Amino acid sequence: MVTLKTRKRISYVTLGFFFLMGGIEYAVVLPTLWLYIQQRFDSPEYMLGILLSAYSLAAMVSSPLLGRWADRSRKPKVIIILCAVVQVGGNFMYLMGVSQWFLLASRLVVGFGGGGESVILGEIARVTTEQERTGIISLMISIRQCGLLLGPGLNLFLRLANFHIGPFLVDKFSVPGLFMAVLWGLQSLLLLIMYTDLHRIQTEAAAKEKCKNKPETIQNYSAVLNQSTTERDLLHTVNESEQRYMEIHGSSSSQQESNISRGNNSKPRPQEISSTTEDSKSPAIQKLSWSFIFKEYIREEVVVLMAVQFNSFFNQVGFETMVTSTLQKLLHWGELENSIMYCCAAVEIILVFMLVRYLSKHLQDRTMILLGLSTLILACGWLVYAIPHSDPDTPRANLPMFVIGMVLDMFSLPFLVVCSISLYSKVTKKEHQGLSQGLRRVVVGCGTILGPLWTGSTLTWPYIMLGVMLGLLVMSMVMFLLSYSSLDRKVEAATVQASDPVEPDEHQPLLS
Repeated sequence: MVTLKTRKRISYVTLGFFFLMGGIEYAVVLPTLWLYIQQRFDSPEYMLGILLSAYSLAAMVSSPLLGRWADRSRKPKVIIILCAVVQVGGNFMYLMGVSQWFLLASRLVVGFGGGGESVILGEIARVTTEQERTGIISLMISIRQCGLLLGPGLNLFLRLANFHIGPFLVDKFSVPGLFMAVLWGLQSLLLLIMYTDLHRIQTEAAAKEKCKNKPETIQNYSAVLNQSTTERDLLHTVNESEQRYMEIHGSSSSQQESNISRGNNSKPRPQEISSTTEDSKSPAIQKLSWSFIFKEYIREEVVVLMAVQFNSFFNQVGFETMVTSTLQKLLHWGELENSIMYCCAAVEIILVFMLVRYLSKHLQDRTMILLGLSTLILACGWLVYAIPHSDPDTPRANLPMFVIGMVLDMFSLPFLVVCSISLYSKVTKKEHQGLSQGLRRVVVGCGTILGPLWTGSTLTWPYIMLGVMLGLLVMSMVMFLLSYSSLDRKVEAATVQASDPVEPDEHQPLLS
């Protein structure tokens, strides 16, 4: 029989593969996309930008919708599998490549499936403590970075493809679609067979622990419900009434204790059982309205963290947009040098993600966000000086200046991405994490769309391009410092632990 600990480990590994697939897909599609649409359909240059933005746009739309669905249904497994299946269809459309507009549709479909990442982050936020959350989010996002690192190596083999599937040609341009469709198909099967919703595992573990401490509870409910069921069904039944106490802190728990005090041979009234069961199945989800959104999300802490995430991604994606053309002009780098640079950057980012995971045990999220913002401002300020003062005729002299800027930029990224996501999940309600992560993805999507548009239109004016990026980061820093005291979660966490009942399994390590 598979233990709860093993099921939890397997579930987290399966979710990690979802993030890995997302990283691999980006890395195998991006290098050949321009040649695909140029040589097959003679597309104009602006079409590349539209195709790249389509994924972010679709993810922006789907993330809050899927997140809200997960909040209300409490069935993230179904939603995540649906997202994986949608990605299979979108990638097969990419393989078919009927026209440039058909490719655009394929990227929109794949982007819709990408909204599953918000559902996963919402589920993680619901089942983890504030102390362990930053570490597990860091692990998931670092796995995605591993996919970005693996992608270029896979392209070395994929580019050799040259065959037909029915009327569709599979060559170095369209093979990423076939490859990712197969991988997402395997991921769908993996989710279906091996993944268990994390909140269900936590519920069963908590119920088992309570049953150990209160063996009379099992006997009482066996008598009440006339059960000859498996242990797992019995644990679910016990937990339903216990969970009711944790949700409303009142009548149901006293009702349960009253039933137990009557003796094991005394059954509660039918209406009591019905009320307890029905209420335990009703999650504490508020009706979605403008007043709720304003009250929950138009708050100082939320607005500040949203601004930090928007400006961080705006800066980062804008930097990625300008880097290849700038390095070609000032360092005379080609495809090989750029590939080596991206691999080195990916290795640095993965190492820093591991550093963030370690520091999360010792530092608060707000402290690490401050470190990341300071480093990114320093990197952007350095590039404001370095790029305009670089001479295209002296590439060797320019190299150290760019290396310093790139190392600082890559170092700051994991701190800002991981810690801002983690802290954002802590200042928003746990029962609405799907919607919260979806809205966060909307803000991030705006940054990833507007960043390349801004950078691409100002490449010839580096002072303006980098000056605006630096100004946005400084604005984020000022907002963050003014709200620094309100982002202290250590005091709030201590208050919650002192006043609220905590499930026995809540402090167990995530992957233990």
